[in-house]
Amino acid sequence: MEDPDEHAYDKSQYPILLKQYYMRLFPYEKYYQWLSYSEVEKGRCFTHREFSFTLEGDIYVRYKSFQDRKEFEDELKKINPHKIDIGAIYNVKPANHKKVLPANFKPLEKELVFDIDMTDYDDIRNCCSGASICRLCWRYMTVAIQVVDRSLRDDFGFHHILWVYSGRRGVHCWVCDVDARKLSQEARSAIVEYLTLVSGGEHQKKKVNIKRPFHPLISYSLEIIARHFPDLVKEQDYLSSPDRWAKMLALLPGDSIHILVSVPLHLKFSVSLDLKQFAVIWTRSSQSLRRTRYIDGEGFGQNVTKPCRGKRWMLTTMTS
Repeated sequence: MEDPDEHAYDKSQYPILLKQYYMRLFPYEKYYQWLSYSEVEKGRCFTHREFSFTLEGDIYVRYKSFQDRKEFEDELKKINPHKIDIGAIYNVKPANHKKVLPANFKPLEKELVFDIDMTDYDDIRNCCSGASICRLCWRYMTVAIQVVDRSLRDDFGFHHILWVYSGRRGVHCWVCDVDARKLSQEARSAIVEYLTLVSGGEHQKKKVNIKRPFHPLISYSLEIIARHFPDLVKEQDYLSSPDRWAKMLALLPGDSIHILVSVPLHLKFSVSLDLKQFAVIWTRSSQSLRRTRYIDGEGFGQNVTKPCRGKRWMLTTMTS
């Protein structure tokens, strides 16, 4: 785990540093080019876009909109927001929303946005927990990005995809294609459902039950996961103690799988086995597992668990 004090700074200097950031470092031109998209769309795309700001003291300000880049830049340099939220494009400039009836103030389009948080992997990461992150657990983000990015490009045909660090403990994915920006809420929900493999609340055991024949999404995702899984086992030290591998076994479906997988692990900790002996027993157990046809009343081919936990990706709505 990384030392939390390694990158510590004097918090009393934060207002000064934030002001310098907006004065000297904020990418105003790139920001404007991105949210304008093209000369044809530049007028409405930017001027009718809602911006929300979180100011010092946790003050939240909504329905801000700007005529051009200069007005946007001048406002940020003036108020130095602690956080900027990008909302939808409306039929009326958000700054003028009070001049029309609420029923006539409608969102027209918004990027398709996914939020992946590291805390969703807390039950299978051993290096950190909560808001803490490090190089080792960031591999979960790497896998998630590759899985989602491949699906968005190959399964849905999107091209303009922007991945950004969320600023705290995860990543945001912005799909900026015209077709994506104009998706209905029902279509957005359908895409989220398509990408959802893990279900259950925070205090419920997470299980992934996949039936053969595998959907192409599953097959391609498993190929990506397989490339990283050996490193995850090593870096997260899944098998270093009975408590850790018991936690991993709890994610597997069915008592039969638990028995077959736990036998070599139990021998490793109860008997003095060297690495070569353990590898032989593990291989034999794995072969038995592949041949097993009686797991939870179904064939093994009907009930397969994903080797590392996925994420129930949340979708930012058009109304931000």
